[in-house]
Amino acid sequence: METRSRRTACLHAGRTSFKFIAGSGASLDEESRKRPSLDSCAQPLPAGRRMLVAPYAFDQPDKTARLKRLGVAQVIARTKYSASRAAKQLGDMLGNAAYSARAQEIARMIAREDGVQSACDAIEDHPHTVAIGVRK
Repeated sequence: METRSRRTACLHAGRTSFKFIAGSGASLDEESRKRPSLDSCAQPLPAGRRMLVAPYAFDQPDKTARLKRLGVAQVIARTKYSASRAAKQLGDMLGNAAYSARAQEIARMIAREDGVQSACDAIEDHPHTVAIGVRK
């Protein structure tokens, strides 16, 4: 881990617990070698954190595009990721209150949801169209 101090401290961590970062950081930089997994993309949302992500492959570009459309993330192409580019984009996000406000708004929406109940309702409402893990 490396910490650099300026006006705002920046922590760049390869693999670490989000709980460790969430209390101390204003944003999350999803380092390019640790692919943006569903877990690492989903954890900052209920915490109201904005993100900088670098998708690697498979479904990751889709996930990061969704985060960008939500207004809670900026994306750096894996092939263009560098410390200076990440620092610039983090600075841009930290200087733009809209990212933080949107992340807080999304966190409030998630807090109001009952995900388990919603999933159960969807399955009960459409029993013949939802067949997760069922083999005939």
